[in-house]
Amino acid sequence: MGLEQSIPDMRNRLQWIPPADLEYKYTEKFVATMEAQLVKARQELDELDKKA
Repeated sequence: MGLEQSIPDMRNRLQWIPPADLEYKYTEKFVATMEAQLVKARQELDELDKKA
């Protein structure tokens, strides 16, 4: 499953976890990391497209 699909799935999972729970905080951090990786990957693809 790609990042574009995983991010919404993980965000959806947050609705079932109590905000005070440690799992909620770790899931938020995980989603933020995935979003950062997605942005980086898109930038790298854009750079490759410009070189081609």
